[in-house]
Amino acid sequence: MKLQDCLYKKICTNKCSETCIRYLQMNRLLELSNLPAKYQTPVKIISVDEDRPSYIELAKIKDNIEDFISKGKNLYICSSTCGNAKTSWAVKLMIKYFDRMWPNSYDITRGLYVHVPTLLLDIKNFGNIPNYVSRINEADVVIWDDIAFSKLTEYEHEQLLQFIDNRMASGLSNIYTSNITDANELANYVGNRLSSRIYSSSKVIEFKAGDWRVGGKLE
Repeated sequence: MKLQDCLYKKICTNKCSETCIRYLQMNRLLELSNLPAKYQTPVKIISVDEDRPSYIELAKIKDNIEDFISKGKNLYICSSTCGNAKTSWAVKLMIKYFDRMWPNSYDITRGLYVHVPTLLLDIKNFGNIPNYVSRINEADVVIWDDIAFSKLTEYEHEQLLQFIDNRMASGLSNIYTSNITDANELANYVGNRLSSRIYSSSKVIEFKAGDWRVGGKLE
């Protein structure tokens, strides 16, 4: 995150400086998070009637994000439609957690973004696995983006199951995004064991709005 993109630029009373402790620690949290640059500044999500109840639920979680994550709770944000802010909401929750935790977090992986299709490609690259993979088991919260993008092979299933099992056994929080809204259909993509862990252990929030990228609901 560049200084001109600092999340606190509009509200900070201090003169902007690269030596600002809040900027440095938030910037480090974002670096460790593996968030793509386009997600590091949360977008404004314009409310739509179809999803107002879901937004209210997510806003409650956001307001109490420390409690949610400290208790190892899990969230499954789903919709049969693409482009209606599932990932944007997941990122908003994680960055809010960073905002609450930054004073005591330098060089600690508080949150990690994992794009599941990319992860499954990366773990097959045995000679050069990216370092974010080693932090999956230590982050306070992991966003598993696009968890059921296609039917998993047996190898992919075992790898993903191991990561999620380890996190659940350690009481660590997970936020999943998916275009699959039904538990049985999810099982067809990721298998019964993984589906049970993902869906049954999570608070499920479904979006019903259309594609926001077309409708202009993201700014």
